[in-house]
Amino acid sequence: MGKTIFRFGGRLLLLCLSAWLLFAAAGCGAKQPEHDYLTTRAALAKALAEKQAEIYVGDIDFDASDIYLTVSQNVRLIGRPEGSVFRRAQLLLQGSPAESELITVSLENITFDGCYEMPAGDPADFASFKAFHGDRANENAIHLSGYLDASFTNCSFLRYCAPAGAALMLSYTDGNDSIGTRASLRLDRCTFSQNTCQKGVLWCGGKNTRCEIVDTVFTDNNAYTGVVVLGGVTGTVRGLVVKDNNRPVFQDNMPYITSGGGLLLIRSDMTFEQCVFSGNSAPNGGGVGISSGTVTFADCEFTNNTADGFGGGLYIGSSESGPVYITDCLISGNRAAEEGAVYVLPADQINIGLPTGITEFSFCTIEDNASDDTDHLRFHPVATEDVNTTIGRDGRIDFYACRITDPDVTAALRNGENGNVVNAEGRGEPISAEIRQLVANGRYADYKKTLYAGVIHYAAPQGEAPRLWPAIVCIASVALVLTAVVFLRRRRNAASAANGAPASAAPPPEVNGMDVEALVQAAVSAGALTDREQDVLRKYLLGKKRSVIAEELFISESTVKNHVSRIFSKLDVKSKAELLEKLSGKD
Repeated sequence: MGKTIFRFGGRLLLLCLSAWLLFAAAGCGAKQPEHDYLTTRAALAKALAEKQAEIYVGDIDFDASDIYLTVSQNVRLIGRPEGSVFRRAQLLLQGSPAESELITVSLENITFDGCYEMPAGDPADFASFKAFHGDRANENAIHLSGYLDASFTNCSFLRYCAPAGAALMLSYTDGNDSIGTRASLRLDRCTFSQNTCQKGVLWCGGKNTRCEIVDTVFTDNNAYTGVVVLGGVTGTVRGLVVKDNNRPVFQDNMPYITSGGGLLLIRSDMTFEQCVFSGNSAPNGGGVGISSGTVTFADCEFTNNTADGFGGGLYIGSSESGPVYITDCLISGNRAAEEGAVYVLPADQINIGLPTGITEFSFCTIEDNASDDTDHLRFHPVATEDVNTTIGRDGRIDFYACRITDPDVTAALRNGENGNVVNAEGRGEPISAEIRQLVANGRYADYKKTLYAGVIHYAAPQGEAPRLWPAIVCIASVALVLTAVVFLRRRRNAASAANGAPASAAPPPEVNGMDVEALVQAAVSAGALTDREQDVLRKYLLGKKRSVIAEELFISESTVKNHVSRIFSKLDVKSKAELLEKLSGKD
């Protein structure tokens, strides 16, 4: 009777703990409060005039004749959980004139739909943007100015048309370049699509302005150059996707802005991580154009971009004060009239002989790029003292552990030098096995990067502190469940021991009745396996899939495959059956 009660109580405890875990994960089960969602422009203007700190908004149709509803106080505009739509909305986020009175504005779960319809006809038949679209000055969705911290979370911007900054326009000079504005912009999980501009669906420019972009997408927009334009700003961008945007070509196309189809950076100090620039085009720099500034791209992709002139993937204007670091990146499938992959030149093209900066490529793959002149990776010839080696007097271009399969690249690259693999005739010594392993199967080879720790300049920046309470709730919940399981097992074992039964213990892992650890040690004795190969073998013997092994060991599937192949080679076996037979001593 006592044992039955004990089992029932234990199961009830586990059930309660599991229910509590689900309860906590669902936000403690609290009923969400009801809100009155405003549905007219007049009601929204009234709430702003009353200085309400939180304003809940539903779908609102703005009168097309109304220009810029002003937001000039600390406020959160919150759409419905499923999203609210502002049609033909134009907002002026007006910050404070004094830095000591910085204003914070947050917009959440709102879709801005400009409802702009493209005119009929071919842009190539018209002289200019204005001739085709009409006068679209001041037709931006959002204009920001003054001392302001603005954030947009889960917002979308659709079908706006303006010469610059069609969706978001931040121009923080206030008519005086020496003043600027100390402001910040944050985009989190936002989407920009079907917007039209000459330059900059997003235009963010101004001294001492900070920009942070997270998991945001720009696609199917129309921009002659620079779908995203960042000028004079600092910050970090993670998970940005600028993909498959369009470039309408008019008869007169602003010759003074010619680079950066997907992204144009001007005098900005930025770090980009895990970003994608694909399917964009421009006169130069189909994917990205850089004009001075300290810039880092880490774990990014530049693919299938095109340029009429130079640099299908990247067009880098190097400057003495602004090094450019490109690490763990894929540069593939880009095309240009000249230099299909990358073109590096001095940022100061007026006086080309001025000193320029450092451009560094590390752990990159550069492949399948094309250009009409067959040069795919090249540097401005006039700017070099030692052609393709030194830019200007003090500049430098370095490559570390890069894999370059394009047939025509800068002559300075040699196989094996600094761990590079160059697939071209007459480029140094044959590639050694060690170097092949260093760049095995692509662009990462993480476990080898420590070899170049002293020469690679890039270091991942520290991100903002994460929100800890969800992790704390989860960990505490799991800990309680595990504690209950351990407690119940100990009680069961104690009860079994009291009845003369041996306590249960987890047996060591076995394969076909053989101890896995014994098999691994046998393999070490027979083939001198490395520590990593032992880790892979241990999981391989247990029958785990390659994807599972890769995930548990934080390596790629191809690396797992390579380890298994080397293990087979060292042990002179060709299958798992032969491996088990040899390690068990049956061969």
